Amino acid sequence: MMRKRSINSDRNNQSFEAKEKKNATKQLNLERTIQHQKLPNKMEKKIHMKKHTNEISDIFKCDVCGKQFPYQCRLRIHMHRHTGERSFKCNQCGKEFKYASNLKGHEQTHTNVDLFKCDKCGKIFTRNYNLKRHQKRHKCSAEMLLSIVNSLMPTSNFSAIAILINKIISTTKS
Repeated sequence: MMRKRSINSDRNNQSFEAKEKKNATKQLNLERTIQHQKLPNKMEKKIHMKKHTNEISDIFKCDVCGKQFPYQCRLRIHMHRHTGERSFKCNQCGKEFKYASNLKGHEQTHTNVDLFKCDKCGKIFTRNYNLKRHQKRHKCSAEMLLSIVNSLMPTSNFSAIAILINKIISTTKS
């Protein structure tokens, strides 16, 4: 009878150790997941994950600034920042660009395909997000002018003055 207890005791001990090991593994995985979520961008996550999979030799480091990349092609593109090299040239006008994507956007200015025009000043953009960013500058200028007027004028006439200034801004920019 004594022997059965020792066997059961050993089994219980093994079971406890197995559960403890499983819990420790879960805890480690949770800590890694949290650590991965704290990484600032996709590039940092890819570099970090390569360390887990023993692909450290495949990490490409910039000799100038030390920034790391998971792919050699990304390092080559990054190097344009340091060299100032403009290896992408427009066939229409000869303007040169560091990145192929910038050349592609520029080439649209030579065609009449989907250009975005600012309704305030008439400036033309090849990408809608650039137009939106530009339009925010108009809004900031108007808000700054209103802020200055507000600080100089009594508040009772402020709304009438604000309407007048907005009309002036919109007619002079069109």
